[in-house]
Amino acid sequence: MNIYLEIFGYIGTAFVITSMMMSSVLKLRLVNTVGSVISMIYAILCNTWPVVILNFCLAAINIYKLIASSRVKVVFRHVTVKPEDETVNYFILNHRADIEKIFPEYDFVMENANVAYLIYAGDEMAGVLIGKTEGDSMTVELDYTTPKYRDRSVAAYMYDRIGCMGVKRVYQALSTEQHNKYLDKMGFTLADGVMVKELKSPDA
Repeated sequence: MNIYLEIFGYIGTAFVITSMMMSSVLKLRLVNTVGSVISMIYAILCNTWPVVILNFCLAAINIYKLIASSRVKVVFRHVTVKPEDETVNYFILNHRADIEKIFPEYDFVMENANVAYLIYAGDEMAGVLIGKTEGDSMTVELDYTTPKYRDRSVAAYMYDRIGCMGVKRVYQALSTEQHNKYLDKMGFTLADGVMVKELKSPDA
């Protein structure tokens, strides 16, 4: 078999395997589609038609789901509660394993926080933002979003909301590489060992 063709087939397989490890459904479908198309082309060149049909169906399903999801506008809402609220505790405990992966230093103690926001997508809880507000600043204790909504849309919504509440800057500690990349994409900058984001005022 042509070595280059074989490498091409392995690349498709690598894309499919990588997609299965992604927490974001959007990224999973995008990467899986690329892998399915590459694998389909490889299968056509190798005349393995059952594999062609399989990957064609996978690509078609992914594309259909991506188009369908792009037409659905998610409306976020938030509820302001106390950090010790039972709903907050239940949500955090229910997602504790995932939270510990992203925030290994988070101690699940609420004594430093004085406000919590539960963010909903429709009637589904999509995330939680817990922190301590002092004047026009907020220090974030936990900024967690479920994998389904982990595309920064929840954070964009929530930071816009707290900006409207009078918060002008937000502080977050550095954490895992995954979270640090998120902070960078959200416009945080490093200052004196912590990440800082300046929020726009409602009139800006």
